[in-house]
Amino acid sequence: MFMNILPHKLLPAIILLGIVHLLNGCTAAEPAGFTDVTGSSGIEFVNSFQETEKFNVFNFMNMYNGGGVAVGDLNNDGLPDLFFTANQLPDRLYLNKGDLSFEDITEKAGVAGKPGWKTGVSMADVNGDGLLDIYVCYSGLGDAAYRANQLFINQGVENGYPVFHESAAAFGLDAPGTNSNQAVFFDFDRDGDLDMFLLNHATTFYSPFVNTSKLRSLRHPSFSHRLYRNDGGHFTDISIAAGLKGGGNTFGLGVIASDVNKDGWPDLYMTNDFEEQDYLLLNKHDGTFEDVTKKCFGHISRYGMGCDIADYNNDAEPDIFVADMLPEDNRRQKLLKGPDQYDKYTLLVDSGYFHQNMRNTFQVCQGIDEQGLPRYAEIGQLAGISNTDWSWAPLFADFDNDGLKDLFLTNGYWRDFTNLDFSNYVVNDYQQQHGNQSVSLEVMEHLSQTKLSNYIFRNKGDLTFENVSAEQGMTAKTSANGAAYADLDNDGDLDLIINNIGEKAQLYRNNAKTDSAHYLRIQLQDTGMNRNAIGATLLLETGSGGRQYAELFPVRGFLSTVEPVIHFGLGKDTSGIRLTVNWPDGRRSVYKRLPVDKKILLLARENNETPLAASPGEKKLFTDITATCDFPFRPRENLFVDFKHYYFVPWQLSRQGPRLATQDVNGDGLDDVFVGAPSGQAAMLCLQTADGRFIPAPSQPWQPDSLCEDVQPVFFDADGDGDPDLYVVSGGSEWKEGAEALRDRLYINNGKGVFSKVEGALPVMTTSKACVAVADFNRDGKPDLFVGGRLKPGAYGSSPDSYLLLNNSRKGKIGFTDVTNSAAAALRLCGMVTDACWTDVNVDSWPDLVLAGEWMPVRIFLNQKGRLVESSEALLTGKTGGLWTRVLPGDFDQDGRTDFLLGNLAPNTQFHAAAGQPMTLCINDYLKNGQQLPILNYFIQGTAYPYLSRDELTEPLPSLKKKFLKYAAYADATMHDIFSEEQMRGMKELAVQTLSNSWLRQQPDGKYVLLPLPVPAQFSAIQSFLQDDFDGDGKTEILAAGNFYPFRVQLGREDAGKGLLLIPGASGNFQTAGYSRLGVWLDGDVRDMVALKTAGRQKIIIISRNDDNIQIIKANP
Repeated sequence: MFMNILPHKLLPAIILLGIVHLLNGCTAAEPAGFTDVTGSSGIEFVNSFQETEKFNVFNFMNMYNGGGVAVGDLNNDGLPDLFFTANQLPDRLYLNKGDLSFEDITEKAGVAGKPGWKTGVSMADVNGDGLLDIYVCYSGLGDAAYRANQLFINQGVENGYPVFHESAAAFGLDAPGTNSNQAVFFDFDRDGDLDMFLLNHATTFYSPFVNTSKLRSLRHPSFSHRLYRNDGGHFTDISIAAGLKGGGNTFGLGVIASDVNKDGWPDLYMTNDFEEQDYLLLNKHDGTFEDVTKKCFGHISRYGMGCDIADYNNDAEPDIFVADMLPEDNRRQKLLKGPDQYDKYTLLVDSGYFHQNMRNTFQVCQGIDEQGLPRYAEIGQLAGISNTDWSWAPLFADFDNDGLKDLFLTNGYWRDFTNLDFSNYVVNDYQQQHGNQSVSLEVMEHLSQTKLSNYIFRNKGDLTFENVSAEQGMTAKTSANGAAYADLDNDGDLDLIINNIGEKAQLYRNNAKTDSAHYLRIQLQDTGMNRNAIGATLLLETGSGGRQYAELFPVRGFLSTVEPVIHFGLGKDTSGIRLTVNWPDGRRSVYKRLPVDKKILLLARENNETPLAASPGEKKLFTDITATCDFPFRPRENLFVDFKHYYFVPWQLSRQGPRLATQDVNGDGLDDVFVGAPSGQAAMLCLQTADGRFIPAPSQPWQPDSLCEDVQPVFFDADGDGDPDLYVVSGGSEWKEGAEALRDRLYINNGKGVFSKVEGALPVMTTSKACVAVADFNRDGKPDLFVGGRLKPGAYGSSPDSYLLLNNSRKGKIGFTDVTNSAAAALRLCGMVTDACWTDVNVDSWPDLVLAGEWMPVRIFLNQKGRLVESSEALLTGKTGGLWTRVLPGDFDQDGRTDFLLGNLAPNTQFHAAAGQPMTLCINDYLKNGQQLPILNYFIQGTAYPYLSRDELTEPLPSLKKKFLKYAAYADATMHDIFSEEQMRGMKELAVQTLSNSWLRQQPDGKYVLLPLPVPAQFSAIQSFLQDDFDGDGKTEILAAGNFYPFRVQLGREDAGKGLLLIPGASGNFQTAGYSRLGVWLDGDVRDMVALKTAGRQKIIIISRNDDNIQIIKANP
């Protein structure tokens, strides 16, 4: 085995292969976290620039984006050196002298650069001579020569210092006339040398709606990204041949290479500011790239800044983080948020742009699909890392050496020109006085500097992070941009280097205790021209079963390059270490029993093994058969938009369906399915055929009722003749209360699957409803109904009527009577019900009723011999207010008592709810004008604020504009600041204490305690549960699916759910399994699932999704 352990201070220029050198020295005890040691480091670099009337942020939008940092050992002495880019001043190179002491050798090295606007910097061994070179990007408003990039080729050490020769033009990499932000050197064609991708950005704005296709596809000579192939030391622009995306509205800010689908070929992810979207480009192995963004993600960031890719949850799959600009605190959120812009968002999506939202996004890989594409769940809000203000450089790294990658983010903006008071008032006032001439420097003095502290988030190991910025020493407020990490003092932990605007760059020493939290650092040396093995992937495994996955792509974060060394924190897991290195050309090396607390050099020549064939993995439970079933019906939503009719509603209530119902309606032994439809489309009954297909039933008597919104159908024997009849609940928000379209319908089966509508069998119920549950609640032998009221259109938050219907049918006459007032008076206005189930809670042989709903607690009504009495307070421990979507009874802890699974909105949103800090809905006629308005509030940093922006609030309440003339006046306003006590008198307040998908566990004393499901079950709203023994082990599992798309634009859609198997344990804990076990993707805006039997007694499952195709999966034998 060829490996070298690098000495503590210096790496000899010539390494003796096969010799293991131990690290020398020891680390003194230090306080936890980071210490700013800039003052003693010798680093004096400051990125300052001069704004003028002709050159400022109004004519060069990237003015405040700052500069980058590159880290690498330029003289091969074992100590990483530092390079900083300055936008207008000379760049600076600092030689590492050891002990965190640096010397400015810029002039000696010849790398100060030319006059111009410098941006990103990359370090790479471009010519394969074993010496790191430096590539600097240029942008700005000058001519082509002014914006030409520079490549400094390392000539080796002269007089004790590395010296460089500028050679960009000679290598074909000067790219004159481009506006460049960052270069990535990587071997995209796996021919053994480094190619280069150049990320560019526009300096002119074009409307995203005019000639959109041409604007996005026609390459721009200065703005479009470029790909350069290394042809024997000279680089050729092959951008067009490679199929690169990006036209006139490209505003590239961040880029990173990664083998996202683990096929051995490096792919690219790039961020874009403004309307143009981010792109994930998949390497097609033939010199081209394919845009797979829409196939892999549910949504992306709106204003993508820097990005990083790393395996943060140690599942050996790369995850993607993109920084954006949504603040953590309420005040800055309210200063930046204007109207919701539903129409603009919809038009962008309709024009071909992807779903984008202004917040950090964290795309966690859920697996590779059948087409070789990685599929991601965006869980930044759940993970606690979505709101970090104007962030630039995200960096995943294990800063505390516990074996989990943490997250660092730079933060701040030099002048906050997105402040709405500035853009809407100061700039407008100036332009009214001076016309459309450029904004003067005097006006820009009104812009406040937005200096913010940087963030460090500790990886908690449960898919979430904890903000530990203050305790880690990140309290200084700066305008920070580029950043990099490296072990600058060779003590076994990662230090941080940060490039700030207007003040000295910062060097933070890491004080991690490496005596208790161990580490292993790997440096690779390859043969050929890619000497540093850029693109290699490493899998570290330990004897205890731990594993970590890493990729060697040093360009990451924002405008910066990290040290080309792989750092593994180990914690105490140090036994039986096995390291697998997949080299860039496909060779594979395995190293066993590696020592820890060392930096080891691994060479590509030895320990090579033939790559193993991919393991088939565990048996998949399901197969997707949608394509072969050719299901004949697709629900299509109407054009109704709740936000245009009802003020302040946080999501659309007109998109609740479709729900499904299944039974063998024609007696042929095959289960059939009824699919509800939105208002304006007729529902459909589909009959199953013997060959497993579905065809429309010859008779569809519900077609005349197409104005009704079918929110839940159910088959049951209403008339006692032994065949299933059909009840369909009408709901939605398209119709006002009292409309005929809100009447429920009952269709009677003639025994052969032919249905006819029964008139007069149901009481008049013209409220908007959500659900129906069937049980013989009075035990007279006939099935009765509970029908849950969902909402009052135009009065969101108010309780609609719910109904208890007694089946008093007799031979020849079918009829149901509303007995709510006499048998269950508390049910009448029980809340905004979403689901209900009958089950015998107290084991007295009488069916009890359990309700779930929006803005309401779980409610339990015990059946006292035909009378339903609410017993929630006696049976439930603690508060259970939620935005509940579904309820499913079952004995999930296998103790013989009935528990309940509960779907909820899920905490992967901007909202927060807890027992002490509830999320509330405050409903009142605040201005006494007859208009009931619901205002949603939730806690941010300890105080409850309205969700609404100033513009949203004042649209129906224009008188409040006088009170809040400026956005700053509203930015700290609570409900008590907005309204007087008189205006709030009579206000109804609904409270939610949890957003988690949960379960109610019954205790031995009969009481219930509410418990959250595991974190993987919190990715998105669960809309449907299906209970069965799916894996054939004799035990019950639960298939869960959901999502919810129709939120307000500024909230963005919930789309992280991909389907999940919940596996109950006797101890009361649930295990979870995703795609790797399921074998199918249950994604999209799922609303319902039903199981059916086929001719071969095989189980199939039908999944409905709002405004989307029906999905069908089969259980594998």
